[in-house]
Amino acid sequence: MPLGFHIIFFRKLRSCLVVRGVEQSYTANARFLTSIAEMMDTLINAVPEGGGAHRREILGTMIGGALVGTFLGVFLAYCVVQPIAERVKAIEEVDFCFSKVIRDVVVAVTQQHPPQICIEIGRGNIPERLRPTFDQVNELQRGAAKE
Repeated sequence: MPLGFHIIFFRKLRSCLVVRGVEQSYTANARFLTSIAEMMDTLINAVPEGGGAHRREILGTMIGGALVGTFLGVFLAYCVVQPIAERVKAIEEVDFCFSKVIRDVVVAVTQQHPPQICIEIGRGNIPERLRPTFDQVNELQRGAAKE
């Protein structure tokens, strides 16, 4: 692999981003990647010449491996682990909401509030997208009273 390959690659990447019209959001990243490529090229060229071809290959391989590992770690963190963690967090929040509903209804009953007030306190703590309307709760209460 030629020593300037990394610089050429990242400059091509930057030019592709400009052509696709997303330069503004990726300009900082393209500059950062270009500076990394330039630093790599400088490091590889800084290896002394005495038997340096073999040492340059080893150094280039090590730097490339480190970069691949770093970028893979960042990719996995943002594209795999974070969405899973967000989904688990959302599920736990919904489960905790139902625990809060049960807790608040039990507290209202122990404080000897009327049953309708206890039910309304519980209904008010249900998440909005799952919350039944007042009329639906009223119909269920009437149906339970008839049985």
